Amino acid sequence: MKYEATVTGGVATSVQSYATTTGLTISSAKTYCTSLGANYDLLSNPEFMAIARNAEQQDVNWTGGNVGSGCLFKGRTYEDNSCGTTGSDATHPKRILTLSNGSEIWDLTGNKREYVDWTLGGALSGISTTCSMSLMDLPSVSCADVADNEFNTYNGTYDKIYGVGTFSIASGSVYVSRGGFKSIIGGYDAVVSGLFYFYSANGSSSDQFTGFRCVF
Repeated sequence: MKYEATVTGGVATSVQSYATTTGLTISSAKTYCTSLGANYDLLSNPEFMAIARNAEQQDVNWTGGNVGSGCLFKGRTYEDNSCGTTGSDATHPKRILTLSNGSEIWDLTGNKREYVDWTLGGALSGISTTCSMSLMDLPSVSCADVADNEFNTYNGTYDKIYGVGTFSIASGSVYVSRGGFKSIIGGYDAVVSGLFYFYSANGSSSDQFTGFRCVF
């Protein structure tokens, strides 16, 4: 989906002018995606990482005009500066990431964090982990249960100052959401948000900050 999913009439749709549907559990989000038909599914973490690392390597997605210069666009975070936007403009360019093939994807960073299935295809999957950390800069993360290529930037050294987000995980059996979010309070929440933002919660969790996206 080019845009985050909106459930309308019981069907997950992707339309720019619609508000992102939140308040769902990850299993409900996956069901909405698979209900679209054969080969439809919830965005997986491997797919998310492929898109995010591609976007990271495009000059057009950086505030300085070159990869690694300034910060990677953070989208709608209530952060009214060069990195993000308050979101009052529904078509603000910082909400758009451009990929190497010229295609655009909206709100993959900012607006709402998005549920991801941990593995590609099959039944819904999460992580079983003994790690526990909160709002860690990506280069500082050390967790044997999550490989570097499952959460970190392609560059590997970018921290939140570069607008890429932070890493939080709870021990136990957890599901993952990615891509940062638009906090109702802004401030520090906006600072720690970003494209590679990583967050975990149990499977029964649902909140106003988490949406989803379907893939085919």
